[in-house]
Amino acid sequence: DAVQEVLLKVGKWMEDNIRVLAGVIAILILAGIGFVVSQWLDNRAERRAQEAYYSIEAKYTKIRDEFDRARFAALAPNANSNAAVNAKQPTGDLEKDYGTIPSELEAFARENAKTSAGAQAAILAANLYLTYQQPDKAIEIAKIPATNLSDNRLLTNLAKVLWGSALADKGDCNEAIKIWGTVLENKAMTSLHGDVALRTGLCYEALNDTDKAREFYRKVVAHSDDTSAATTAKGLLRALEAKTPTTSNAQSSATGGNG
Repeated sequence: DAVQEVLLKVGKWMEDNIRVLAGVIAILILAGIGFVVSQWLDNRAERRAQEAYYSIEAKYTKIRDEFDRARFAALAPNANSNAAVNAKQPTGDLEKDYGTIPSELEAFARENAKTSAGAQAAILAANLYLTYQQPDKAIEIAKIPATNLSDNRLLTNLAKVLWGSALADKGDCNEAIKIWGTVLENKAMTSLHGDVALRTGLCYEALNDTDKAREFYRKVVAHSDDTSAATTAKGLLRALEAKTPTTSNAQSSATGGNG
């Protein structure tokens, strides 16, 4: 019948093209093996990178914890005790406070630019540079994961947030808004949208574009009404309303005055 005829034709074609079929199957098998090996090597490289990163992070954490204890001791009722007085206080100088840790993090981030561990190191280093008012260094290091990893990864977008913040600290709000815009447009990063919209609104306010600032403050509140970012945005909105009317209100007042 028709089915048997088709099967016979297929069988004959396979017989005539057995070498081609064998070659295709061999390629598919090799490709599969190659993918598995590649994944295994990537995972092994990531594990090694994470282990190396943790050793640097541990040194940073130890110093940061000492500073935190000193701050809490200074706020305690017995703030004049020997323990509080002798607690290690930050000096405001990055090298004095953290020694070689920032440079170690930066070197590690460059050497491991394609790994999550490298991204974590870059983010920590960029945050340190920002804290110690070194925005140029923060930009340089934040760019590494921001430009080397997939846009759908959280670490990539956290690096972009820091990159934009460093630009804003330098007074380059136009560029900061562009960088943050890529995060706001990323539907996979909604958890960051409230904070990024708030930063964007602050930059627009610094640029004296109050209408845009209002727009983004309202986006923060609409995104999540019960967060600290939303609370801050509400306060900034009230302050803007008190200082300057919206464009529509100003036009309405002008029209009324002419009448």
